[in-house]
Amino acid sequence: MHTVKLNIQDSAYSHVMYLLKSLNSKDIEVIEDDNMVNDKQDAIRKSTGILAGKNIDPLKWQDDIRSEWDERETLLNRL
Repeated sequence: MHTVKLNIQDSAYSHVMYLLKSLNSKDIEVIEDDNMVNDKQDAIRKSTGILAGKNIDPLKWQDDIRSEWDERETLLNRL
């Protein structure tokens, strides 16, 4: 027996699964790994919770990031 693992884009997933299930043979068993799909969905849910309800000013955020890099560069120059 052989095992084949496919990485399929969401847009083609239903077509590929339809094809595999239409083979309907005793020699082929189609096993869907829902863990990978659920992991992606969980990551999206968790990341959306980080910024939920926050109004972020993009210019202030950019300035904060630049100042962090400036501080890092200053510290590295001291070495």
